[in-house]
Amino acid sequence: MPMFDLKSFFAAHEIVDGGRFERLSGVDTRNPASLAFVENETYLERALANPNVSALILTQALYEEHRRQLVKPAVVVAHPRFRFWTLHNHLVENGLLGLVLEPRRGTGCSIHHSAVIADKVSIGDCVTVGANAVIEEGSVIEEGAVVASGAVIGAEGMQAANHPAGTRLFVRHAGGVKLGRGVHVLSNSIVSKAVDPAYTEIGDDTVVSLLVSVGHNTTIGRRCSIAGNVLIGGSVTVGDDVWIGPSVAIKDGLTIGAGARLIMGAVVIQDVGKGESVSGNFALPHLTNLQSYLKARL
Repeated sequence: MPMFDLKSFFAAHEIVDGGRFERLSGVDTRNPASLAFVENETYLERALANPNVSALILTQALYEEHRRQLVKPAVVVAHPRFRFWTLHNHLVENGLLGLVLEPRRGTGCSIHHSAVIADKVSIGDCVTVGANAVIEEGSVIEEGAVVASGAVIGAEGMQAANHPAGTRLFVRHAGGVKLGRGVHVLSNSIVSKAVDPAYTEIGDDTVVSLLVSVGHNTTIGRRCSIAGNVLIGGSVTVGDDVWIGPSVAIKDGLTIGAGARLIMGAVVIQDVGKGESVSGNFALPHLTNLQSYLKARL
């Protein structure tokens, strides 16, 4: 990816110390040379401690209070979040931020004539794509995967930035979706592409049932079973061999450990450990919920 100079996108009076960046990311990013925005002291501490954050966008108040701690290039603006996403959109729309993907169409595929497949898509061998399915740019569909009728792979998810003056900016998605070998995405499910130049990923042999929504930048492991009407927020990490029951909702940014079981209707608002079973609204250890249910019946 190309390196960008802060002075190419910000006014001279906004730049405290000049610097360069390669991509735009959050304060906890694992991608080096990232530009991140911070709006409070907690985020500032995390950004300063993360060696992958090479430059910051922050408010005047934060700068004045912590200027002696700032050991990284910084830009001082009134609305860091809004300026961050404005810059993101500018880079995406001008082809400066995005994935480099070699288009491919494998052999032995069965693709319905009504399916809509973008040009910049990589499809492996023996892939099945059903009627009226949509596969957007930046998608990688590996060998033996199935995209059933009406499913959408690579949709843009809900990401917006609000300006105090009332302007709302809808964020363009620069990434893609990667479906592993043997993945099944059943009818009318949606897998959103990543916001940054990365992939929303679903691991080998995972099944995504009907009417499921998988948020952007989520990573799902291998051999998982995701039942119908499940909602998985953005940037969720799901381990291998996880069972997610019907109508489960998972808050964005959580980690679900390998082998976990999320029982039907669970509303998950905190991380779930390896092998743990949770249920209820809000989700608790399943045994705890059963005990509460039995007590209520007495």
